[in-house]
Amino acid sequence: QIERQVARKRLEGIADLRDESDRDGIRIVIEIKKRCSAAEIMGKLFESTLLQRRLFVSLLAVDAEKRHRQFNLRSLFDAFLSFRKEFVRRREHAELLNLKRRLSVAEALSAAGRRAEDVVKLISSEADSSQASVKLQAMLGLSDDQIAAILDMPLRRLLRLEVAQLEADASRMREKLESLDSLLNDDSKVLELVIQEMEAVAAANKTPRRTQLDPRS
Repeated sequence: QIERQVARKRLEGIADLRDESDRDGIRIVIEIKKRCSAAEIMGKLFESTLLQRRLFVSLLAVDAEKRHRQFNLRSLFDAFLSFRKEFVRRREHAELLNLKRRLSVAEALSAAGRRAEDVVKLISSEADSSQASVKLQAMLGLSDDQIAAILDMPLRRLLRLEVAQLEADASRMREKLESLDSLLNDDSKVLELVIQEMEAVAAANKTPRRTQLDPRS
């Protein structure tokens, strides 16, 4: 394209033009005539070729309040960051609820395992599961959901419960719950996790930026 512009005399001041591109990248060498300004030549190249292009983008999108909104680049980044923070909060909150359910079951089975023979004997002696549930609550001091987890387990497995392993698992879950609770109550920790995850994505997709962001825009 530069060569055509020179041939048509739309670009003056260029003495020689060479394409030295190779497998390592693109390299165009432009030699300018004496008494010509390199800055002036570059200006003409930007104006008359595709060496530099400006693209105008209409950033019209639906915001978090489900309203159509015209964004600029900064407000779009801010909206994306807010979205990621909310996504992380919801994900970690869901993990917290799931962990609480698992911990409740682990604590119930641990309590039942410590008195496995008494628990199995009580369940076996009761034809009515509702009566067994009431008596187990009185024996173990557990909630309805925890008793249901015990009753759902086959009696053979109740006798084989590894109480030490259950208590170790429960301890790890309590530590994780404490960490999740701390995260969800500290906005700076949420932001830190968002940044870590975005850096991990960037590291996994190492493509150099092909454009420049102008802070004056």
